[in-house]
Amino acid sequence: MKKKTTTRNKSILWMVIPILFVLFIFTAKGWHFTDRVYMNSGGNTGITKIFDLVEITLKDIYIEAEEEDIITLYSESSSSDETISASLRWGDNPFEREDIQLGFRGNSTKLLPKKPLSVTFDKSQDILYGSDRLNLNAMYTDPTMMQERLSMDLFRELGQPAPRTQYFNLYINGVYEGLYLHVERVDKNFLREAGLNPKATLIRDEFRHNMDNEHIDSFSVFGTDLSGLEDPTEVLMNASSYRGEPNWDAYAEFVQWVYDTPAGPEFHKGFMKRVDVDNFIDWLAVHYLVRDVDSYADDYWLYLDHVDSKAKWKFIPWDKDLTFGSGWREDVGVANHYLAYENSITSRDVLGNELIVKFKDTPELMNRLYQRIDELMGEVFPLSYFINKIKHISEVIEDWVEITPDKDNFVIHPYNHHGNVGDFSYYLERLLDFIELRYAFLEREINTIEGNTYEAFADLSEVVDTALLVDSNGFVIAKWTPNHLPIIGILKIQVMEKDGINGINRMWIIDYDGEETTGELTLFYRNDLGKDRNWYKDLTPVGSQWSLKMVEVINDDYRQLKTRVNPYSNKATATVTLKGNHTFLLIE
Repeated sequence: MKKKTTTRNKSILWMVIPILFVLFIFTAKGWHFTDRVYMNSGGNTGITKIFDLVEITLKDIYIEAEEEDIITLYSESSSSDETISASLRWGDNPFEREDIQLGFRGNSTKLLPKKPLSVTFDKSQDILYGSDRLNLNAMYTDPTMMQERLSMDLFRELGQPAPRTQYFNLYINGVYEGLYLHVERVDKNFLREAGLNPKATLIRDEFRHNMDNEHIDSFSVFGTDLSGLEDPTEVLMNASSYRGEPNWDAYAEFVQWVYDTPAGPEFHKGFMKRVDVDNFIDWLAVHYLVRDVDSYADDYWLYLDHVDSKAKWKFIPWDKDLTFGSGWREDVGVANHYLAYENSITSRDVLGNELIVKFKDTPELMNRLYQRIDELMGEVFPLSYFINKIKHISEVIEDWVEITPDKDNFVIHPYNHHGNVGDFSYYLERLLDFIELRYAFLEREINTIEGNTYEAFADLSEVVDTALLVDSNGFVIAKWTPNHLPIIGILKIQVMEKDGINGINRMWIIDYDGEETTGELTLFYRNDLGKDRNWYKDLTPVGSQWSLKMVEVINDDYRQLKTRVNPYSNKATATVTLKGNHTFLLIE
């Protein structure tokens, strides 16, 4: 599907239709539910696939180790791969203990206060789908503690190979040390369980972590010229993780073909010959849905059934903690409350992965990606899908996410995540807001318009429930939910800089040419760019934004409105009546 450009300022309207899903409505008291679902009025009008809910389980695990060994482990350098001997008991089996080796896992996450843990058993475990490895991700950077779970489920529900996940409550020497997510190890057991060849080639690109190698000058193997190397296999082996006995020649051929082949018809032909195109497009499309911008260098496994001469490369996702608006910031690292949703599908900032760059520069392939993203948003994973999943997961984990440190909890680790206990409902709202905002941004990327930055309009006669006012760059300026329908009229909005404001240094100017209408107005502001480009007065993700109030400017006077704020979503909401011209501010 080609990108479409029009001169008409097409608003992105999100319709509500009754189906058997549950919509979260956030109030000061928590989450309430109605039988409604948002759909994209510019896209599909129905859901072609409704998924059975994947079972969400939460089990207890009890680890026992010598106190001196625990102290030694936690005093090790973050780069250390040292392990200690310990024992583990599954919560539903009070009598049997398993001998284990306990250590840290991950890269940068080892530096965080709550440690991700690796557990190795002496024998396979039925509860781990027959594996002997327990990968306990701490989810410290995710106050919802469900981003990685949601991400992996997306791949699996598309029928693509991806790790299964399970929640565990961890106790160390009788003390509760946090909620964890087990992410299934990608190995021969995983391949067997996924219906793939367990003896096939399985490789993870680790070039990003081997930049000190004189033969490596790219974060990604798919930016590397192997032709001048005396022993390409040795370089690939030393800069990769792998299982079993991969076909290194096949891997080297794939890597070199990517390096040598220009984008366009020749690349398209070779890509279709070598790569499982449906798998790759789903893999890439899901990354754009959840805005995972950290995955393109090393957060995936490559699979090839080299026994089958007709087999093609498949991509298996890995490491999905920095998704749904989360990300690294130079000034605050990865544990922050900034919300970012505007990464472009066409961005070439893919950590040196020329396979993705050339894919994007090949129209035959890129048009298929646009079409698939549009299909996933409208038919397969509409907002209602996430509403239902988030509700289902939160019912299982909320009490544990919100647990507070005391003498019986968190002796080794400080707390579950970097956020504030008591704000779980706001974090869930942020998660749903991200999806709505991200989808609006992606729809604008696929169906481009001409227009000015921070200006948008909506024909309210087309609104079934809610209108998102989105500018030509995909930034969502506002959301309007009228109390009564139908409405006839055009709603225009623009955002302009306003100096001297204690709060958000912008004003929202609305022009509505229809009959008087009352409803809920949500204003979104920028606080996601860093430095001096944000609209909030201070360089902080939250600060004192809880005290923001929406005011309407009337003849140089301010009329304060009852306002509900969610700084994690960069938004403020109030009930207003519209007719003619209006100016709104957000002040403290």
